Amino acid sequence: MHVCRNIGLFWLSALLVSTWGVTSFAKEDLRFENSRPLSHYQTDYDDGVQWKWDGVNCKLTVGDLHGDFNALAVILTDPRVGFVDNNGNWTGGKCHLVLLGDLLDGAPDARMLLDLVLWLTPRAQAAGGHVHFLIGNHDVAAAIGDEEKLDEGEAELLTDQARRHHEHLKRLARELLTDPNSIYAQLFRSVNSIIMINHRFSTHAGLDRWLDTNDPGRINTAVRAGIRSYQGLGPKLRKKLRWVLGIDGTGFDAGLGQIWHRGYSLSWKDKNKTEFADVRPEYGPKRSDLQHTMDLYGAEGVDTGHKPTPDKHIHLTDPYYGNLVAHYDSHISEALGGNVEAGLEKNGVRIPLAFERDHNPPLRRLFEVSPFKLHQPNGENYLNPYELDVGKNCDLYLSEKER
Repeated sequence: MHVCRNIGLFWLSALLVSTWGVTSFAKEDLRFENSRPLSHYQTDYDDGVQWKWDGVNCKLTVGDLHGDFNALAVILTDPRVGFVDNNGNWTGGKCHLVLLGDLLDGAPDARMLLDLVLWLTPRAQAAGGHVHFLIGNHDVAAAIGDEEKLDEGEAELLTDQARRHHEHLKRLARELLTDPNSIYAQLFRSVNSIIMINHRFSTHAGLDRWLDTNDPGRINTAVRAGIRSYQGLGPKLRKKLRWVLGIDGTGFDAGLGQIWHRGYSLSWKDKNKTEFADVRPEYGPKRSDLQHTMDLYGAEGVDTGHKPTPDKHIHLTDPYYGNLVAHYDSHISEALGGNVEAGLEKNGVRIPLAFERDHNPPLRRLFEVSPFKLHQPNGENYLNPYELDVGKNCDLYLSEKER
């Protein structure tokens, strides 16, 4: 009964998110060549936050977790990965952890996931490593105060409240996630949406030809500026730039951006479901266009989540795009009945890893604490990597009215 209820809640929230901020449009409009000219998508300011890293010998990529803290705990502490020990210490050295977004929406443990990101980030940096949380469309919904996308249990844990009136809990959760003084709000307005490590891009949903005349730094800046505006820390993002978040009636432009892109999807070749179709996805860019974009940046390809794979496994290559596209959304969240998988890269070699579920991993007991009281593992305080508020220089993206 509870399993059915959780699955129903997840798919209901997913349906709501899928319609948020995107107006109705013809299917063919979602291909970039049928959209507006490249100049329409131009961004023009970079706040200087790093988005590119070279010489990284070890990288772990994890797809959409949707609140499944246990899954991430199992992945990070597995001996084949060894990024974190059972006491919450970073043991990954100079390795990079890439979370492809959508930490929120689907299960009650989303608050614990955010706490884990905040906990590990400064410790990884101190060891020469890095934790990258790339914001996804479900995270954006929460970051701008769209509490309708929160599962009831998720709202309960976020607010540290006994389960009472659901609307009251959602309101408190919205206030926590958008209050500019909240540590979670600081996290949301500080993250990137596109990065490149060792000549390979990572982003939540996908890339398209708008990257030819843009720069990931400028796009990331616009994302941070947009989130800051919803937190009352800056003016509203100029209308022509709102496609980077997929908000405020941006129509089919939203489906082309790095947070909402709908073109990187796998489909079965036939009803036997034994192999994937090696044709261009319905909304995807041409292979030659994507190759051209990669060549401009000296990139080998892009790692994405967002679109769950039909067989619920990660795929490091694509039947149409080849090595240009890798798929990491294996329905990790237990509510979806998928598989706990991740991609590990060491010394240039990428391998898929599969993990067994554990409903009570040792890390869990360290993070079952109140976000308001800020009790931390081992009684320590957070070393908040977002104290400098890297997004504070985004405000040159004034609204059209104020410009």
